[in-house]
Amino acid sequence: QSIVTPPDMELLSTDEQAIAVASLRSSWSDIGMPETEAEQALTALCAELRLVLNSTVERERVRKDALEADVRAMRSELTSLAAALGEEAALGASAGQPPLLAWRAVAAEAERLRAARTQRLATREATTSNLHAILIELSGGTAEEPQIRSTPPDAHEPAADAPGGLTIALIDRLQTRLASAEADRSVRLQRMAALRLSLDEIVDALGMREAEQSDATAVEYLPSTGATHRALSALEARLNHLREEKTRRLHVLNQCSDYISELRSKLKIPEAEQVVLPSPDAGLSQQVLVAYSTELERLEAMKAERIMELIPETRLRIAYLASELRMSDTDMAPCVIAAAATRAEDANATTDFAGGPSEVSGSAGHAPAEELEQLLYDLEGEERRLRERAASTAKIFALLARRESILSQRDEMRASERDPNRLLAKGAGAARRLLQEEKLRTAVEKDLPRMNKKLRELVAAWEEEHGETLRIGGATVPCVLKEQEEEDSRHRDEEKHRKEAERLEKLAAKEETKAALRPGSARSAPVRPGPIVAGVRRLAAPDRALAPSAELNSPSKMARTGPPAKAAAVAAAFTTPMAKENHG
Repeated sequence: QSIVTPPDMELLSTDEQAIAVASLRSSWSDIGMPETEAEQALTALCAELRLVLNSTVERERVRKDALEADVRAMRSELTSLAAALGEEAALGASAGQPPLLAWRAVAAEAERLRAARTQRLATREATTSNLHAILIELSGGTAEEPQIRSTPPDAHEPAADAPGGLTIALIDRLQTRLASAEADRSVRLQRMAALRLSLDEIVDALGMREAEQSDATAVEYLPSTGATHRALSALEARLNHLREEKTRRLHVLNQCSDYISELRSKLKIPEAEQVVLPSPDAGLSQQVLVAYSTELERLEAMKAERIMELIPETRLRIAYLASELRMSDTDMAPCVIAAAATRAEDANATTDFAGGPSEVSGSAGHAPAEELEQLLYDLEGEERRLRERAASTAKIFALLARRESILSQRDEMRASERDPNRLLAKGAGAARRLLQEEKLRTAVEKDLPRMNKKLRELVAAWEEEHGETLRIGGATVPCVLKEQEEEDSRHRDEEKHRKEAERLEKLAAKEETKAALRPGSARSAPVRPGPIVAGVRRLAAPDRALAPSAELNSPSKMARTGPPAKAAAVAAAFTTPMAKENHG
């Protein structure tokens, strides 16, 4: 009873202690233990019980201190975890709570935050690892690759244990970057797949499949290299190279095809004797190029054999093109003029460059084969130049033809206008002709200025594009237009003066007629010549002394005398000798 430390707590009741001591004494007595030994045993038992109780009290005191220390440590850990996770942590109950309850509350909150940290840390590491791998793949072969390899994508983000290092916002940013990188990789893979498909098509079209498979550089754009920048660049470079090769071959074949057609036409090879060549659209392999080259060599050999016939034919075609383009001799190439001059000296022909085959044979018969080939080459070049010029000036000459047609119709209309009887013609044809003249007059007044303006614009654009002056018969187009416009202006001025003279002449004739029809001496009055005005001599007024008196025509005189008196007065007016003579 004396070893019980807490005063308010009774470990064993008195009856229980008495029963226990009595049981011990009875057991000891039964075994024959002396009384002194029994007392010693009870004393030892009390000491032992006191030691157990004291050690238990001490242990619980230490436990209480440990709980308080754990609560403080866990609260510090909670603060760090909450800062890293970006969350608000529950730090336990309020101050004054027993240590054990505070420890249990803090421990539960710490367990929750530790689990959240573990999950977010795993997510961040996995996202960072995948993002790093994709960035390295996308930057493969670029100058940024070493830096990307040595620097993780989250290097600029807070560390995992640092405040904000495991927030949901940071994880979302990393996952967004990962999604963007995966999208870029997907786009690049699709781009590379499309490039490989185009590459296969071009390789097959060029007949380079075997060479492509044995090419060591093809390893750069194989699918095993992934979506690296090096692989994409190699694919694009290879595809561009093959596209240029395809364009070059197609251009060569088209030129060869055109030249072969030109040679066949010039050499007049029958269709049955023409070699069937593969179409460039069917393939651009080396075998196709060889076939075209062989045919060209064969036709060139035939051309060399028949060069004496081709030179005059080429000159005739040049002459026709030159006439279509209205070119003068000075606008022709030097080779044509020199050849024509040489032909004139040798064959004693005219200087026209479109001479016949006999003249050419006479002049070229003494020329070496190399000079003949060069002459034919120069002539064919001039022919191509003229054909290109005809194609580029088609709109200009079409507009010139329309303009000249209108001018020709205008000249015919002006010639018909001089016929004084054209307005007196009758019938539907005459009315139709007058209507056509009116339409043509409208076209000349409105369409001709617009055509001249459009021609000036087209010619200026053509000359700026080709760097030369377009001439028609040795004169520039603006000069031709200006000359026509000046001629039209002169014609309008002359027509204006002519009409004015006719008007004045009619006016003078009308005045003369009026004067002649007046009563009295008007018909018999001598007409004196007047001054010349606008090319027409005006008539002088008749002598007022010979004119009938105004009284004869006055209403008052007529009212007094009446018609008979008026007749007598008129008769008296013609009694003078000069009036009688003129009247007679």
